[in-house]
Amino acid sequence: MSDDPIDLTELEAQLPPWTRELLAVLTPAERRAIVLRESGFTFEAAGEHLGVTGASIRAHVVAGTNKMTEAARRAALWREYAVGVVPHQPPSSCTAEWCKVPELSRKALDLPVGGGIYMNWRAVKCFRELGIDYIGQLVQHREHELLEHRNLGRATLRDVRESLAGLGLHLGMDVGDWKPPAGEPAG
Repeated sequence: MSDDPIDLTELEAQLPPWTRELLAVLTPAERRAIVLRESGFTFEAAGEHLGVTGASIRAHVVAGTNKMTEAARRAALWREYAVGVVPHQPPSSCTAEWCKVPELSRKALDLPVGGGIYMNWRAVKCFRELGIDYIGQLVQHREHELLEHRNLGRATLRDVRESLAGLGLHLGMDVGDWKPPAGEPAG
């Protein structure tokens, strides 16, 4: 590890807004690697500052870039569906214990789990067993509540977080007076 401390928060603030928005889908290691690379560090220099090899930084950058690309693709598809949707701040920046759903993202609450956005079959099956049919029902739950289900693990939960981030949503939100649509879910 380098003796010169690097303020990643300062470097992150200098990144373009769309890049900062997409950092929310990354693991902490991927986030650090991408912030350093986007700030002009070589793989080796970034690795030296973080106490890992350049190859490790390269692997984190590749994995993080793939996640960011997928999240951006999902967000673009969603924005085509609901014009005017604005991204929601990630949970760490919310001031209340439960964040409120942004007005422009409320249409996403009516999407069926598994039919409205990409989610793997394991997540969809687990949610159906838990009685969660719509995105609006899903975002009201906390991570620890979902992890209590025997077939829903951390990898599946990570995929769910990424799918919700593409809609400008996250787990643990207050949906206000939202009610599930009448009838059977389409998914």
